[in-house]
Amino acid sequence: MHAEEAEQRPAAGNARAYVSRSRAGSRARHSAAPRAALHDGATSEHVVQFYESDEFLVARLSQFVQEGLQVAEACVVIATPAHLAHLTQRLQAAGMDPQADSLRDVYAAVETGAVLPRIMNDGMPDADRFARIVGGMIGQAAGSGRGVRVFGEMVAELWDEGN
Repeated sequence: MHAEEAEQRPAAGNARAYVSRSRAGSRARHSAAPRAALHDGATSEHVVQFYESDEFLVARLSQFVQEGLQVAEACVVIATPAHLAHLTQRLQAAGMDPQADSLRDVYAAVETGAVLPRIMNDGMPDADRFARIVGGMIGQAAGSGRGVRVFGEMVAELWDEGN
């Protein structure tokens, strides 16, 4: 981590969000610095979003999902029930229906509690299970080569549980 990134990190902030967007054959960049938005238009990135309030996170997540869907990218969201509920409200307020048939193949929202037990083995995340479960969701969303945006709170959930 660069010194300037470390200085920008909020000392008491919540390290809560993982976001990744990629296309086949691309290389990921990593950044721990806080950002105004979860996506900057690159073809591949991995971002950790630090935040002080749930409202800030859900606002950024809503923007991330809306922008992805507007450019025909698929979005996979694995989040807490509260964040999913707030995200749904924001998407609906923006005129999008997350349950619409037209989004069935390009938008998937799943609670962390439905995914974590399936990827854990003896109290630890299992790489093979993760690849099969989460990778399968991403692969299905990618369809015929479209870009995929992924948001996940599984690490934050494990952290909150002391794991």
